[in-house]
Amino acid sequence: MEKKKFLLPIFGMIGALLLVMLLTFPILSMEVKDIKVGVISQDEGITTPNGKITAGDEFVKKILKTDNKAIKFQKAKSIKALKQNLENGKYYATITVPKDFTKNSLNKESKINVVINEGLNPMVTMQLSQVISALGSKTGISFDIKSINSVSSLGIKAMLLPMMLIMMTFITSLITSLLISLNIKEENKTKSYLKQLVYMLIMAFVIGFTVSALAISIANVDLKITIPALYLATVSIAIMLLTNGCISLLGKKGIIIPALLFILGMGLVQIPYEYLNGVWQVLVASWEPFRYIGIGLREVLYQGQGIFNTATISLAIVSLIGIILSVSNILKKER
Repeated sequence: MEKKKFLLPIFGMIGALLLVMLLTFPILSMEVKDIKVGVISQDEGITTPNGKITAGDEFVKKILKTDNKAIKFQKAKSIKALKQNLENGKYYATITVPKDFTKNSLNKESKINVVINEGLNPMVTMQLSQVISALGSKTGISFDIKSINSVSSLGIKAMLLPMMLIMMTFITSLITSLLISLNIKEENKTKSYLKQLVYMLIMAFVIGFTVSALAISIANVDLKITIPALYLATVSIAIMLLTNGCISLLGKKGIIIPALLFILGMGLVQIPYEYLNGVWQVLVASWEPFRYIGIGLREVLYQGQGIFNTATISLAIVSLIGIILSVSNILKKER
């Protein structure tokens, strides 16, 4: 017993350090790299006695060979594909050389059009503007930079708001599900579970709307509340179903599973996949539900999408796992 008393603090410290490492590793090891930017030239060029000159094509060839670790330039097949890839999130930005680029370059009036999808990931787009401006200074080319899904008016809040909303939703949902799972019980396990389901559904909507209203009012940002609230309600029910299933299977200790998922994923909510350490990309980010939840929330908040988005499949899987755990435990006890 004496040894146990002395060893417990040591084991506790090691466990705490491991948890902190899991939470902070993606943040501390991230690197600005591989920001996908689509490039295309529409330059019609000019005809001279020595032949046709198309400065836009030369610019594209040059920029594709640029040794820039931060930006990964990709040549688009067409203007239509370029715009689609910007809107669906494949590109963070696009660079388009206009039709009269060569003609105007003779008068030193040529500008290359840049469009940045700010709402895709504010962390990236803030840095992207700086990188493109620096590229312009280095090459002597003028860039006309515009934005879609602009979040510049929100400033740093654009990065912090999704993290705060998810954190508030998770903590509230975890505690609510724990209390429902432990207190709403009857001898008939099926009836008990159905009552828990109804209670969790009701509380998920309460949590979604309350968290949205609180966070948006505290942050003092001009965002509509309905769609974010409904989205967070779907996040809440997924967390509660998983928590309920884990507690049903393992008792109070089951809360460790959703808590670990949260610790692993919280660092991924805002950090873009491209910035992550390669090992972390494969082992964690490829499946971690909270990374997809963060992407889905930015789509709702900043890109005008509804509650069905990138996170839908991930949330459905989390919910299904929770239901399977609960139902299998009920069937096992009834046998």
